[in-house]
Order: sequence, then C-alpha cells, then structure tokens
Amino acid sequence: MKNHFAFPVVVFFVALSLLIGCNRGPVKPAGSPPIFPCTVTVVNGGTPIQGAVISFIYAEHPTAATTGFTDARGIAEMRSVFGSFVGAGAPLGKAKVTVTKQPVVHDTTTQEARDNMSESEARAHGEQMARALAAAPREVPESLGNPATSTIEFEIQNSGNDFTIDVSQFR
Repeated sequence: MKNHFAFPVVVFFVALSLLIGCNRGPVKPAGSPPIFPCTVTVVNGGTPIQGAVISFIYAEHPTAATTGFTDARGIAEMRSVFGSFVGAGAPLGKAKVTVTKQPVVHDTTTQEARDNMSESEARAHGEQMARALAAAPREVPESLGNPATSTIEFEIQNSGNDFTIDVSQFR
C-alpha cells in the first residue's frame, strides 16, 4: 500500500523552508554595535512638533546612521542603518543630536504660469521663493540642525532611552 500522505508533507516542508529562507532581510554587518530601542519626542513648550528630523552622530560609531522622523505626537522612533541593514533602535554610547525642520512656503503661482515664464522671470520667481523661505518662521532653531552648533547630547543605554527635546529652551 502506498503512502499518499508523505508526498504532500515533504512538499509542505520544502516550501516552508524556502519561504523562511527567502524572507530573511539584510543581515547586520559583523562588528556593528548592538542597538537598543530609543524614542525622541520633540516639543515647543509642550506642543508636539510633527515632521522634525532627528539624527544621532557618534564619535565611537562613525559608520552608524541613526535617524528618526516625528509623527503627529512629536515622537520619533529611532532607526539605525549599517550597510543595507536597518534596525529599530540606536547604538550604545554618547550621541551628538541634531534636530531639523524646514519651514514650508506655499507657492501660489500655478504650474501653467511657471511653465510660461521666461528664463529671467523663472530666476526672479526662484529668488522670491528663496527669500520667502529664508524669512519664514522656524519651528526648530537652525542651530539645532548643525552638529557644530547643536548642544544636545544623549547617552544611549541598554534601556530607558526615551528622550524629550523642548526647542523653546534653545531660542
């Protein structure tokens, strides 16, 4: 008597092993530091700031790229990149922190009007937009976006890495 049950079971396990093997993401490069969960909340006097970019710069981990983007609650979950590996968290150690958020200037000129501008009109329009951007109010002081002028530092540890930055303290 033939066992018709064995063939489907073998096919199932072969397919399962291929599926598991194919779903492996990029592997963290050897020698990369361990990463630990980390969140950063950015507020202005208690009001959450959405759309800010937070970056960590490590002296001891120069190849680590750790960044986060704040959501509507002002909270960024930090993620670290090592080669093609991306993981939730930040490496241990002291990190210089930058926070940036570019102001938004709305261009009321229609696309059709821009398409019909002469070269000099287009240049003048671009200069006008650049002046408006430079004059726009900033939610986050420019000094916090430059590693040379930002005074923010965090010490990432094995746990408890929930930090808050109140930008009103830097105005």
